[in-house]
Amino acid sequence: MPTIMTFVHRTDLPKGPEGISTAALQEQEGLRTRLASLDAELRSLSDAVAAARRDAQTSIDASRQETKKALDGLAEDVSTTRKFMLQIAQLAYLNQEMNAENASVLKKAAAASQESAASSAKIAESMRQLSDHLAAQLKELASRLDGIQNRITNIK
Repeated sequence: MPTIMTFVHRTDLPKGPEGISTAALQEQEGLRTRLASLDAELRSLSDAVAAARRDAQTSIDASRQETKKALDGLAEDVSTTRKFMLQIAQLAYLNQEMNAENASVLKKAAAASQESAASSAKIAESMRQLSDHLAAQLKELASRLDGIQNRITNIK
């Protein structure tokens, strides 16, 4: 094969033309072809990475929106729970007040019951005394009536 000559003129190097073999040119052509295919593959990969990045960004945005909705719902649930807990605390306070009032009423009722029992005992004692006194008076009246009847019978 004939040798192909190339000449590169550079001002900084005073060098003459060099000979290049056909094999070197074919190797250089193969390298260019391979470089072009690698460049095409790099562009393809770059496009794929860009598409994956867009898909990832879309997915991230969707996840952010879902997370925001979930957090908003959670905040609302926490607010509702807080209101519910406040209502429970208010009910507990009212329950405690009512228990205190009921205890006071029960103490008053117990005192009234004791007074009533004492009054009932006094009334029962008074009734017994009155009954005894009435019985004594009735006996005295009966003996007087007997005395009067005996006198009437004696007079006749």
